[in-house]
Amino acid sequence: MGTIITRAKKDGSQNYTATARKKQKGKVVLTETDTFPNERSAKRWIRQRESELKAKGALTRAFQTKRRKIWSDVIADYCAASPNGFGKT
Repeated sequence: MGTIITRAKKDGSQNYTATARKKQKGKVVLTETDTFPNERSAKRWIRQRESELKAKGALTRAFQTKRRKIWSDVIADYCAASPNGFGKT
């Protein structure tokens, strides 16, 4: 089950931070948070994210996307994203 925290901004308006946690064997293995302008959106995100994580293999995919990249991975991704390659400089 997710939690929603109300946070006041300097201008007096409020933001809602939604947190979805997944536990295995009593330990938290995945925590995801997102901030929304209204509570309704935060509740919808929690419901959607929890249903996505219940699918088979979803937790493994979430671990892979949360994995920290090393510099060589970042450089390789940047080079792969360049459509024309690089010039002499």
